[in-house]
Amino acid sequence: MIRLPDPRRVSDMFEGRHDTLIRACLSGFCGGVWTDDPASPRFAVMVSADFTFFAGIPDHRAITEFPWDATAGYSILVPPDGAWDALLATCLPEGTRPFERYAIRHEPDAFDEETLRRFVCPAPYELRRFDEELYRRSFDEAWSRDFCANFRDWEHYAAQGVGYGALLDGKLVSGASAYAVYPGGVELEVDTEASHRRRGLARACAAAAILDCRARGIYASWDAANPASVKLAESLGYHLQGSYRAFFAKAPAAN
Repeated sequence: MIRLPDPRRVSDMFEGRHDTLIRACLSGFCGGVWTDDPASPRFAVMVSADFTFFAGIPDHRAITEFPWDATAGYSILVPPDGAWDALLATCLPEGTRPFERYAIRHEPDAFDEETLRRFVCPAPYELRRFDEELYRRSFDEAWSRDFCANFRDWEHYAAQGVGYGALLDGKLVSGASAYAVYPGGVELEVDTEASHRRRGLARACAAAAILDCRARGIYASWDAANPASVKLAESLGYHLQGSYRAFFAKAPAAN
């Protein structure tokens, strides 16, 4: 496969797809697109952050020539239809597992700001907007790296990102931050260090991030990895659209 210098050359192949990470890639925020023939593509493979999206006619080369070098050694593969799903199920590397994710509706008017303001960070935790110190601190531990991992550097995050963290004794223990940026919005990444969960920290951080996005005139998108994430999203005003199938795949081991 050949990487396109400009992902927008195949934007028509992804027309009608509303995944925010597709929009982030097409706008140049992150990722790239590979295809069989730049002049007359039959299929396209888009790697955007930790996700991969497919378009066009299913072709085994999308897997056998997959651009693993553009990933961190793994990717969440999202088939657009049953034909691509069947191809992925039979051609992916050994150890690949299918699982369900949950799409959340894009509803700019779904939020009640008064309700969001009630979700405060409980004592003794401190809620803090992501600054350069928190940006850099997010890379210290595996659970928090995705908060800022898709930005080139602090300046890039400062210009386009938004995020809030919960701290205990100066240590980052929970947060909600822009995982990706697309025209008119951000995709939120929300997580809490395991020993601090079930205390309302993620909800307080996410509520603050949503309010900040609304003040900026942009939308805070949400895509849920599990039912617990769906429940958290619904408590903030989002609504479930439905589940979809994805595959978690790792790069094949080198021979």
